Amino acid sequence: MGELKCHIVRDLLPLYNDDLLSEESRAEVEQHLKTCENCANIYRQMNSKLEPLQTETAREDIDYLKKVKRKNHKNIILAAVAAVVAVVGIWAAQAFYIGRAAALGDISWQCFQDDGRIYLDMMAKDSASGFRHWNIAPTNAEDEGYIDITAKKVLISPLSTGGHEFSFEIGEVKQISLFGEVVWQDGVGIIPKVSALYKAHTPYVGDLSAIGRVAQALNIAEVCGNYKNELHTSSEPYSWSFDFTEILSEQWQEDELNYQMEKNAYFLVALIDNLSVVEWTYTDYQGNFVEKSISIEELEAKLPQLFSEYNEKYQTDFTAKSSLKSYADSQKDLQILYNVVR
Repeated sequence: MGELKCHIVRDLLPLYNDDLLSEESRAEVEQHLKTCENCANIYRQMNSKLEPLQTETAREDIDYLKKVKRKNHKNIILAAVAAVVAVVGIWAAQAFYIGRAAALGDISWQCFQDDGRIYLDMMAKDSASGFRHWNIAPTNAEDEGYIDITAKKVLISPLSTGGHEFSFEIGEVKQISLFGEVVWQDGVGIIPKVSALYKAHTPYVGDLSAIGRVAQALNIAEVCGNYKNELHTSSEPYSWSFDFTEILSEQWQEDELNYQMEKNAYFLVALIDNLSVVEWTYTDYQGNFVEKSISIEELEAKLPQLFSEYNEKYQTDFTAKSSLKSYADSQKDLQILYNVVR
């Protein structure tokens, strides 16, 4: 093959530069560039123009990638902020508006009657708490006059109140429950302690866990001291003995223990169906071992006098029932017994 002409070499330079020529053609172009200064200059100029172009293109690519990265970073931040706002919004809605079902332990309340109406005043125990969504509904659709008051407990805000008051005509209602707990029944306000005692009612003195709930509701250990249980259920009359372990150091302690245990006996016998006798033992301040007991017959015999004294003192007209056990039939009756005995 003869030596390539300049115009042919110049046409081949782009292919030569991209390494697209055959080995033979490439060798001829290289040989020509060695001997032809003009073609060699053109080749050098071609490469000098490509380098800035490639550099500029690369720079544009880098700038584009940086823009994409910045945009993605911004989107990530916005998404994170949106997620935080959503979580805070959900929490705020739950805490300040939706709330949770309120319970009787969340409030202080009092129930009283005046001028033919029943008034129920309630106030949050916690100053940071409020209530929303108050609702009055029948406790049972079949029982007229039995109502249940409910609400949602929330954090206090302008959207909620720290308390509430309801009033009803006495003839309109028979029983009022507050958050599922009876607080008024047939003209008598029911305190939480009596509600706890009523729920602890059990048929068998032999059920130690069940009778333990009765003793716990009466706060016997807290008021009278630690004791050991002894149950006598092999034959009737069934009895429950409290063996107090602390040695008394003063006469007044002995008097107080006997006074409290006799009061407790009314509720122990009333709330444990087959219990007939309550016993208690202790060591007095002189070191003597003392045994005390009281039976259902003795307790029932004392009731008329207790009711008479209570009626005279508080200008009421309650009548003592002949059966102590019957006071566990309703919360109203148990509350009356509690008022009279305590």
